[in-house]
Amino acid sequence: MRTLSLLLASVAATLTVACGSESPAPTSPTPSPSAAIPMQVEPSSRNTFGPGTNVVVPSGTRIFLRIQALGRPSPIVLNRCGEPCNTATVVRRWEPESIRAGDTLSHQLPDSGRYYMWLPDEQGGRAFASTSDSLLADALRMTFANDTVIDGWYTLP
Repeated sequence: MRTLSLLLASVAATLTVACGSESPAPTSPTPSPSAAIPMQVEPSSRNTFGPGTNVVVPSGTRIFLRIQALGRPSPIVLNRCGEPCNTATVVRRWEPESIRAGDTLSHQLPDSGRYYMWLPDEQGGRAFASTSDSLLADALRMTFANDTVIDGWYTLP
């Protein structure tokens, strides 16, 4: 659906320019405030996920996590990067006993900044890595080493 919207916007921009409009419409429209933007998995370690490694999101951005399947219990932790991002502050922590398959979790980000999420393996002292991910229409489906499957996306204010 998003690809179709971008294609239609590009066609409209081309027609506007071809018809002699004084100010051509942009050919790469920015997502509308309510458009779902898929999350990304950090590519090197695959231990974290969020809007993107170097993406600064504005305050009021809302993140969404749809729990497709639950594996070995783990909290889901949302952090805000410090400057530089070698420190972080916990913004939200969903405990495993409060998470069920089929739930959609969401949180509105209070400040602009870089954010990431992870699933700590509290018995092993590490993070459960994403073992695979696939792009859906408006979300990223991530499967983690503990067999938890999450669809993640965010919306801008």
